[in-house]
Amino acid sequence: MIDIFVRINGREVRPSDMRTDLERALMDNTIRVMRDAARYQCPAHLRTALRITANGLSLAQLVFSVDGCCRILEGVLEETLEQL
Repeated sequence: MIDIFVRINGREVRPSDMRTDLERALMDNTIRVMRDAARYQCPAHLRTALRITANGLSLAQLVFSVDGCCRILEGVLEETLEQL
């Protein structure tokens, strides 16, 4: 099982914390992207990521970080998430 976290201004937020339709849509999209990325497997170890975190000042300014079994998986996922 993978842990997925979204932090805004250092505080963990959940979909239920979103107040507007736009915020809910951005949050839903962020979580969907993170879950899709969680399906990637490390080509060397055939494992998935352990944790994917999105941090930023707002939902529109998120930076993703990945904890996985090795730098190969982390690099692939970070590159994939940055392109989205």
